[in-house]
Amino acid sequence: MNKPHTQCQRIIDSFDREIQNEGIINPSNALDIHKGIRICQVTLQRLRHKVLNGCIQSIEDEICLFKTIKPHVLGHLLFYNYLQKIFEQKPLSEEFT
Repeated sequence: MNKPHTQCQRIIDSFDREIQNEGIINPSNALDIHKGIRICQVTLQRLRHKVLNGCIQSIEDEICLFKTIKPHVLGHLLFYNYLQKIFEQKPLSEEFT
């Protein structure tokens, strides 16, 4: 049987591959930012589902989840949310009238 934290690590590896495959490590438009946010949300839901189904068996597993695994996804989510705010405040044209 797999260790619980390796199950969560597989989710994170899948997350990293998806971000790479979508080419949204450095998003340049609003569509890419929305893709990144959605990928982060789906990954967090997958992690939540694993935890609710008994992925956490020990204190070490819980520490690993909350100190290394979850912050990895949340960091990306915060980054994409910050970029989204920047894009929302960006002027629509370069010309000022």
